[in-house]
Amino acid sequence: MTRTLFVALVAAALVAPVPVDAKGPTALIVLTAPTLAVPLTTTAAEVQQFDVWSGPGVNNVAVSQADGFIAQWRSGSVAPPAREAVRYDVLFYTNSCAVGDRSCGNPLLSYVVTYAVDATTRQGYVYFPAQNETLYAVNGSAIARGRDVDGHWFRATAEWDTFAAPLIGRAAR
Repeated sequence: MTRTLFVALVAAALVAPVPVDAKGPTALIVLTAPTLAVPLTTTAAEVQQFDVWSGPGVNNVAVSQADGFIAQWRSGSVAPPAREAVRYDVLFYTNSCAVGDRSCGNPLLSYVVTYAVDATTRQGYVYFPAQNETLYAVNGSAIARGRDVDGHWFRATAEWDTFAAPLIGRAAR
């Protein structure tokens, strides 16, 4: 997917804030990157384990005490991964319906992060857009994670790395 198309999709999502009834489970995950011919998408039941409504900024939880979503919060922020690491924009769509329930409408874009994997160690990293970046508008309308998160990289959880690896691997074939 071209960067222009991706920016257009995100811009379209920005005009409509996340409605309260969309703050349900994750229903769809989309990965985009300049290296991909088409976005990688999945609506598998496993997407629900990546709850965007958890972690810092939710219920006044501090980074040092947070659990959930796709980052190892308690380890704190880390240096960015190597420049050679392929970066994927990851779009999380949510709704108030169970995964697979087609009677309640389309999921809405609720959160965006950047994901990169170190080719040598296979460790994944997650970047949360800063307030001065375009993608923050999606996140900031949903969750204010705070200055200790926004604009920083974190190690990805083992669960996220395990989930993302085969999805990305299918695109490489």
